[in-house]
Amino acid sequence: MNSKYAGKAYTETTVHKYHRNLIGIEHPTRYGAPHTNTVVFIGGLGDGITTVPYVKPLADALDKAGWGVVELLTTSSFGGWGTGSLERDAEEVEKAVEYLTTKLEAGGLPNKQKVVLLGHSTGCQDIMYYLTRGKERAKIDGAILQAGVSDRDATVLNIGEKKWKETVAAAQKLVDEGKGDTVLSGEFAEIMHNTPISASRFVALNAPRGDDDFFSIDLPDSDLEKSFGQIKVPLLFLMSGSDAFVDPKQDKQKIVDRYESFVKGGNWSELSGVIDGASHNVGRDSKEGAVDAVVEKIESFVKSI
Repeated sequence: MNSKYAGKAYTETTVHKYHRNLIGIEHPTRYGAPHTNTVVFIGGLGDGITTVPYVKPLADALDKAGWGVVELLTTSSFGGWGTGSLERDAEEVEKAVEYLTTKLEAGGLPNKQKVVLLGHSTGCQDIMYYLTRGKERAKIDGAILQAGVSDRDATVLNIGEKKWKETVAAAQKLVDEGKGDTVLSGEFAEIMHNTPISASRFVALNAPRGDDDFFSIDLPDSDLEKSFGQIKVPLLFLMSGSDAFVDPKQDKQKIVDRYESFVKGGNWSELSGVIDGASHNVGRDSKEGAVDAVVEKIESFVKSI
């Protein structure tokens, strides 16, 4: 991964135990006092601390701007998502926000004054759920969605519509029978990144209007009004131009423009858009300059908060 922001390895990080056995690691400050503002990074399915490559260059760049980056470990991190839910994720993210904004002083560090949530992949669904579903949660100052894509659309793209319908129907039958906690292996696990997955989470990720279904191409305007239309904080949306989980026949800029049309109150950031040549996680297979583009957009966005 070539980036002008690439810096030293993970060193001198601060470990925050924000809830029970869950931690977040805060990247170090190299320019003086501890960060009083922070970006909280939430990874996607299979992700955990250190797994998304652009986060370290982002932390180095934001440090110079006076912002920190905290990477969260949640119960759903790595393989834990297979038996999880967005509700559980949102509850844990809220615990982290509360800890960072109200409890750091007890340990001798300044509480964070501003918090922006940054989601990658299913981390975007976590943020959408946090902001638009259920109760009103701990206040945040902004949200960044990077590679917010549809698991349902990706599954159809991967295995075909016939097999998708068959597997969703089988999982839904277990849910309807009160067996949603049944852990599915075999072809179900193979479909879902070789991860054992409960019937209820398989349905949430793959059924139309399942709990995770925020970004499917065929969602009607009424659904987007209930999601994007309810966002009340500044929002930056970054779609990867070479995302393998999006049908290449789809016009990605058109998708982004559609989301923009629902966000009210001037909360949509004009920095939003498609990152040319970026892979799903803006990794090594991305076009040169993609990491820099993501970092620069996020840095400009948080500076405006």
